[in-house]
Amino acid sequence: MKNKTTTLLLSALIAFGMWLYVITVENPNQVNTYYNIPVVLEGESVLTDRGLMLVSDPDMKVRLDLKSNRTNLNNINSENITLKADLTDIYSAGEHQLNYSINYPGNVSYSDVKVVNKQPNTVKVVIAERERNEIPVVVSFIGKVKENFIMDPAQMTLDNETVTVEGPKEVVDQIHHAAVIVDCNNRTETISESYRFILQDKNNEAVDAALIKTSVEQIRVEVPIAATKRIALKLNVNAGGGASEENSSIVLDPAYVDVSGSDTALQKLDELVVGTINLGDIPEDTEKTFPITLPEGLTNLSGVTEVKATISFPDLAAKEFTITQIQPVNVPEGMKVELLTKQLNVMVRGLKDDVQKLQPSDITLQIDLTNVENVAAVEPVVIFAEPYQNMGVVGKYSISVTVSEADSKG
Repeated sequence: MKNKTTTLLLSALIAFGMWLYVITVENPNQVNTYYNIPVVLEGESVLTDRGLMLVSDPDMKVRLDLKSNRTNLNNINSENITLKADLTDIYSAGEHQLNYSINYPGNVSYSDVKVVNKQPNTVKVVIAERERNEIPVVVSFIGKVKENFIMDPAQMTLDNETVTVEGPKEVVDQIHHAAVIVDCNNRTETISESYRFILQDKNNEAVDAALIKTSVEQIRVEVPIAATKRIALKLNVNAGGGASEENSSIVLDPAYVDVSGSDTALQKLDELVVGTINLGDIPEDTEKTFPITLPEGLTNLSGVTEVKATISFPDLAAKEFTITQIQPVNVPEGMKVELLTKQLNVMVRGLKDDVQKLQPSDITLQIDLTNVENVAAVEPVVIFAEPYQNMGVVGKYSISVTVSEADSKG
């Protein structure tokens, strides 16, 4: 009984083994389907050498129905099947249908597998002419800098003034420029940033650049922003000749300039002195020009390089008087004085009413002889009588004198 049971078990094992061999090795009639197998394109560099390029979607997927024995089919999956299509036989732009080869994993023989069906049977690729072009970078600004600040696009610098674009000829031919948009809203400091650009046509419309390669991805833009201020122009005025800043008319043209620079520097500057005038040296209405020189670091936005000063005396009058009252003072001890100049014509200026009333006797010319020896020309001090203290003389004068020892002959 025991031997009979053993024989039955052994027979069952042998039968199972034979059945398993038949269905896995000898029976090649099983079919499996494999989905979404990618097709790898080879030889794309050859297209570049021929002035061509691939423009269709390279993500092509294939479905395969394969027949083989169970062992082979169990060793195959969608990840270890390799599909390859060759681009090297393409010489022109347009649509091309390519056959693709099928490669199985190393433990599966190609001859043991039959392709029952493949979808699609061939793969379509679209080839275009390749074009390369250099286009300008165009920067546009939106928004306004903060009040009392100014941006100077003329001083803008770019790290790349052009961009090289490469891709399908029909697309490249549409591209006119690389547009960079800079937002200046409420900016107070110099812009120094990198920006992505948009490829646009001549109508400033964006071009579909999905297949376009560019030489750079960003453009660095630097453009100065500075504070601005209106600065009043001023003359230093020295009174003289009966004229002062209060009783004269001094008009500057321009009266101010607009300047730019650092906010700190401008805060320290409220007015700019362009020159000095001595009214005693100006006998009549006149015009003078002075250069406008700004402190270092500031820029003259007005573009005017000089200021014209119109000087007039509408409330004053001038009249020439012959003066004979000459008074030496501080004569050195033991010396005597001889006036070689007996009288002097001087131009006197003052308020109109005062000039009309003034008499030569109201004017004394005083000469200081301290340290004067021999013959000398001495500039007199003009002294007016009490009612005319605000008057003055216009111009420079001198009186010739001889100073010698008191006991000398002559």
